This record gives sequence, structure tokens and C-alpha cells, in this order.
Amino acid sequence: STEDGTGGVAERLLGKERLPLDEILETRELAVGDTMIDIGANIGTTSIPRVVLGDFRTVYAVEPDETNYACLVHNVIANGVEGVVLPDRVALGDQTGELTLRRARSGTHHPVVAPSAVAEAERMVVPCLTLDDWVTRRGVDLQRVTFIKSDTQGWDLKVLAGQHFQVPSLGVG
Repeated sequence: STEDGTGGVAERLLGKERLPLDEILETRELAVGDTMIDIGANIGTTSIPRVVLGDFRTVYAVEPDETNYACLVHNVIANGVEGVVLPDRVALGDQTGELTLRRARSGTHHPVVAPSAVAEAERMVVPCLTLDDWVTRRGVDLQRVTFIKSDTQGWDLKVLAGQHFQVPSLGVG
């Protein structure tokens, strides 16, 4: 958002055409229903439109980066989707504990790194849960989940390694 906290994110996204409209349209036939899990939700550019378009009744929006998470919460409130888009500031992986992200200069994509691989000023340590532990902690009804989107900067296999539940008729994007 802008320094005064108004409108900047939405205006920047629209101006740069950074909303994932093509991806939404490409997956729409498969990816509609009751509940979506958006892993690596960033600032809500997928979660919020999917709810506003009526594709999902509930979206769990998982975002570990503190700045992106703050923007996500702001965007949820600004778009009137509180209680429908449910932000959670946590990383998902193959183990419960903590992991280290590299702060990107762009401010948007923060890959997982070994703590020794980056200078302390570039490190961001975040809580991490397995997908199974996170689902249990949040009380997610897996029978209602019809779509999971994962955009975790190459960490997607680690996210899936922490998942052992079965969801019938699940479209994974």
C-alpha cells in the first residue's frame, strides 16, 4: 500500500496487469467449490479474486513473509472478505519447526535457504508446519477442500512431502 495506507497495491496490480486472471480462467473448470487452500498466497492476488468471483466460499491463505502477510490482511479487509479469506502467517514444508527465507529485494518472492547461505540482514526466520499439522491446527475440513494452489518458490515438493491425507476429487494447481 501507499505511505498513507490507501489504494496503492490494487492500483499497482491493475496498472501492471499482475492479477493472475489467465491462471484463474485456465483452472476455473476444475477449481471451484467450497474451500480452497492458497499456499504462498502473497498479498491475496489469487485468494481474493477467487472469492469475489464466487469460485469458493472459503479460502485459507497461507503466507510466511511478514510484509506480504500484512498486505494480505490489509487487502482482505479492504475488499470486505474478512471471515471468507482466512490469512495465516506460516510456512509449510516437510517438517514442523522453523525455516529461513531470503529477503528478496523485490519484496515479493522469498526463497527458502540454509541460514548460513545468506547474510543475517537478508534472513527471515519463520514458523513452519507440515501440511498435515497445519490442517489439524486450523481445523480444515478436508471434505470441503476442492482446490489447492501452491506457489512456494520451488519449495512445492517439500510442502507435499508434509502431506499424507487423502482428499477425494482434489484438483491440485
